[in-house]
Amino acid sequence: MKKGESNMAEKRLFSVVIPAYNEEDAIGGLMDEIKEVFSEWGEELELIIVDDGSEDSTREEVKKRERSTLIILDKNHGQSTALDAGINYASGDYIITIDGDGQNDPNEIPRMFAKLKDENLDAVCGWRKNRKDKKSKVIFALIASKLRNIILKDKTKDSGCTLKIFKKSALKGINLFDGLHRFIPALLIIKGKNIGEIETKHRPRTTGKTKYNVFKYIPGMMGFITVWKIKTAEKKLFTIKAFIFSATILIFSVIFLYYQNSIIIYLLILFSVSLLVLEVITEFNKKRYYTYSPEYEIEEIIKN
Repeated sequence: MKKGESNMAEKRLFSVVIPAYNEEDAIGGLMDEIKEVFSEWGEELELIIVDDGSEDSTREEVKKRERSTLIILDKNHGQSTALDAGINYASGDYIITIDGDGQNDPNEIPRMFAKLKDENLDAVCGWRKNRKDKKSKVIFALIASKLRNIILKDKTKDSGCTLKIFKKSALKGINLFDGLHRFIPALLIIKGKNIGEIETKHRPRTTGKTKYNVFKYIPGMMGFITVWKIKTAEKKLFTIKAFIFSATILIFSVIFLYYQNSIIIYLLILFSVSLLVLEVITEFNKKRYYTYSPEYEIEEIIKN
């Protein structure tokens, strides 16, 4: 038996979760491709597509395919929420997440599972070593990866790659919202789980439009600090120091502004206010993570 092949005497159920937003041209072909992979592999498949408020015919394309489950959210909530909805619904022993744009190659799934089993891991993440994206996107992702490794120590080169496989039990207590899907490896490590990474094929986008823009990095930054706070939860002094630091700068800046009108002082005030706002929001998100209950509504669940 080749590495990654199924032992037919030990059938396992895999849940594949696909978040989809305006992917009418890609989603049908991707679904067919995933089914073919599992048919050749000889494993059981639960295929879940989460329509995240699409404004095109994505859901109509999904409905054309048999042996799948379509979860329709009430509006566009973002990829983290769509993944959260699909993962919460999934019933498989193993959960696989994959992008709906067709850039992740589903043929990598058996090889990723083999690594998970051989090394007794809780999760295996895909690594898009040769990304087929715009250079600006690749550069920003590389910088973000370096920061994550230094500060969060997530042990991955490509935490943002959606192609991942997990033991279902490993995801218990992992709550996803507002961009936190980028930090699943770090959240798993915080829980003491063992994760691995494997180089996977990344394909160029051939249909549809990328959802990437510079504003995507705002929730990413918020998520980064939120996970940092979760990681340092026992060090309560960190939050107190950050709050005191920004508040002190603000107070002294306002005092100096009374005596001297200066652009530098205005910039200091803007900086300190931004720090205070960031501190309050990320502290709120940390508490929200531990007490999270789904904030989205499922409009309909359709089983074909």
